[in-house]
Amino acid sequence: MGVRQLLLRLLAEEHPRGEKLHLYFKRLGWEWHWEATYDALLLHAEGLREHLEEALRLLEEVVAAPRVDEPTVVAHARRLAEERRRAWQNPATRADAYTAMHVWGYSYAVEEAASPEAFAAVGWQALRSYCEAFLWRGLRHVVLASFSLPGSLLDWARWAADLSYDLPIPLSFSSVSYEERDPQAPQVSLRVVYPWVRLRHAGYGAYALALQRLGGYFGAQLMRSLREEAGLTYGVYARAMHTQAGSFFAVSSEVARDRAREAMDRIAYEIKRWHSSPFPEEAVFEEVRNFLLLRMQVESMSEWVDRMAYELARGSSAAQYVARMEEVASYRWETLPSLDLPLLAQVQVAVGGEEPIFAEGAPQSSYSAIPGQQLR
Repeated sequence: MGVRQLLLRLLAEEHPRGEKLHLYFKRLGWEWHWEATYDALLLHAEGLREHLEEALRLLEEVVAAPRVDEPTVVAHARRLAEERRRAWQNPATRADAYTAMHVWGYSYAVEEAASPEAFAAVGWQALRSYCEAFLWRGLRHVVLASFSLPGSLLDWARWAADLSYDLPIPLSFSSVSYEERDPQAPQVSLRVVYPWVRLRHAGYGAYALALQRLGGYFGAQLMRSLREEAGLTYGVYARAMHTQAGSFFAVSSEVARDRAREAMDRIAYEIKRWHSSPFPEEAVFEEVRNFLLLRMQVESMSEWVDRMAYELARGSSAAQYVARMEEVASYRWETLPSLDLPLLAQVQVAVGGEEPIFAEGAPQSSYSAIPGQQLR
């Protein structure tokens, strides 16, 4: 637990050339950073085209020579553990952690589900093994926007090799409800997760429209019910979680302590309405479609490169992205296909409050906040 996040810290901050490497990039007019998604580590870089060749060589150094000696790793692990310990005081952080654990287990929820103790326990040998087994063998895509193809780009092929590993992900579990009481919490953090369609689904564009309608913008169905009508929260959202192993969407909100049960009832009611009729009126459909198309558009080449990196990381492609956008644009209210939308949640998490929130008799999880315990 925490290996990828610790590796990101080391890749970004520790290098044999130390701070000189970052200063050198700045002199070249370049900047770079690492990011972790569910399926990938992404290295983003952008800068002046006249220094592209040199920047690529320097980026290779970033990948090739992270400092993974014991003193360096231990120092960073302690810092990360302390940062996580402070964040762990926030009910929303714990709610995200418990949700990630119940949905993904240890395979994907590397950072989200990690407790402070898990970060502190990461050993430098584990980090070194990760570099050797995955970082230095796992290059799968290079997305480049440039006027020319630099020869030094071919050197990156040495980071690509065959990989074989298992991801024991509990995607077949039955419904789970988990509560953690916290009398000191100023509000209750709610997370409700539903199964969702994969990106490669033939009609995914229609499902994307439906999810946008449910909780993807300020005028969405959940926002109107929980915020505008009931005054339960400042915000409630429904967002997809796509990986190469499976897809879900999560409804997330921070609600008033004394009205959390009402919030859950409203979420269930709105899901039922949405399940039977996601677009009851043409005007609503047009509003949602236009909003989603606006979000899918890209403003610059840099934004397009980043968007394609995310698509490739989760098993999609540029062609599939464009096809989804064209699909969304082609739909009309009267011809929108019938959608098999989910009705029952698979994971419900509530952190905060003093009274029970979920209905009596709802299936309860055996997971607790004990560091290292895994959902069975």
